Amino acid sequence: MKPYLLYVTRHAKSSWDDPASRDFDRTLNQRGLANAPQTGQQLLARGIHLDSIVSSPAVRAKATAQLIAHAMDYSPENILFQQRIYEASSSDLASVVAQLDPAWYSVLLCGHNPGLTDFITKYSDLNLDNLPTAAVAALQFELPWKDIHRQKGKCLFFYSPRQGFIEP
Repeated sequence: MKPYLLYVTRHAKSSWDDPASRDFDRTLNQRGLANAPQTGQQLLARGIHLDSIVSSPAVRAKATAQLIAHAMDYSPENILFQQRIYEASSSDLASVVAQLDPAWYSVLLCGHNPGLTDFITKYSDLNLDNLPTAAVAALQFELPWKDIHRQKGKCLFFYSPRQGFIEP
């Protein structure tokens, strides 16, 4: 059976320039605008092609997903935005993953901490203290998405713009 590959990424670095703006509406800062496409370019250089991108609709996550998609030659119009990813816990994220289309074998999930870090630690063999901004944990699962609660994924690699690739 073909493995299921989940690329878990945290939105790129966001701006705190406008203290009056809602958390949901924070944009990317200059570093974030540079790091998000860099992450996409690094994934594409490894030969990764996505069946889907599923993202939080928060402005910073949406921009990150769109910049990564553009860098990977994935049509940004095909990104799925799900409100429940914003402020999601690890179990909320597992529910999102469990409902992914079983025909998708390669999915990028873009969201927020602490939920993403907790999800990676709970559902894979990678133990993280913190998923940095614009970082990606590549997780391989043997069972279909709907069985996420019954398995632990294997970390294939970890990438962050500051550290580069780390192979387990």
